[in-house]
Amino acid sequence: MTNNTDPTRRLRVVTYSRLSRATLASTSLVGQSDDLDYLSEREDWDVVAAFVDEGLSGGKRRAAADECLRMLADGEADILAAYAVDRFSRQGVGEDAAVVPLVRRGVAEAARRRDGIAPRVIFVREGIDSATDPTNWGMRFALASELAYNERQLMVSRRKGSIRRMQAAGRYTGRGPAPWGYRSAPNPTGAGRILGPDPTDTELIRDTTRRLLSGESATQVSRSMTSRGVPTPRSEFRKALLKGQSTDGLPTGTWSVSGLVQALMSEHLLGRIPYKTN
Repeated sequence: MTNNTDPTRRLRVVTYSRLSRATLASTSLVGQSDDLDYLSEREDWDVVAAFVDEGLSGGKRRAAADECLRMLADGEADILAAYAVDRFSRQGVGEDAAVVPLVRRGVAEAARRRDGIAPRVIFVREGIDSATDPTNWGMRFALASELAYNERQLMVSRRKGSIRRMQAAGRYTGRGPAPWGYRSAPNPTGAGRILGPDPTDTELIRDTTRRLLSGESATQVSRSMTSRGVPTPRSEFRKALLKGQSTDGLPTGTWSVSGLVQALMSEHLLGRIPYKTN
């Protein structure tokens, strides 16, 4: 811990905001950052770094969040301010607990120096502040961390259950581009979307199958498809095509023997619905 002990300088704060995906109930990155900027301006803190993670899950390690803690531990910042505990992390107290001893150790060192500045963490939405509530903040942080973890586990469970139900009903789950041979289409009998045959892909699959059955090797067929510019199932060209976007200059990909076999043996082309028993 190398905190500057000059009592006349402004306190240095590093801020952190995160949003995995935007919903009507979520607080936007702009809203989170505005609240943190307002707090910093009101307290006359010097913002030395402002980290923003967009589209990243809080259930995994993130370089920006780790860097915030490192700056606090190494004395490059006096305060770590995040909008909320679940924005900072959803990994649970087992992973997040390092925050508590980091602050406690810094507080003890500052007390020994007497003129030192102790590291401080603030989570705005919950009103958690290690400086203004030194007795209870760690317990409140641990509770909020576990609640954030459990909430994420519940969301993951619900999402998996929803995907299983959609698969069983023949609905399109929307994960990644539509499988080879299909396009996403409106569900004629209800909400959501389904997979419908893609005429271009369908004819291509029939032609490829005929060639293989007539004796051509998979190597010959895959090389021919690559040379003709047939887009691979996950190529940037096909992704744009499925979205109705321009395909100018986008790569169509390279067909390999394994890729061709995998495409022809996919669950969707074989009419299978995969299930997990655990």
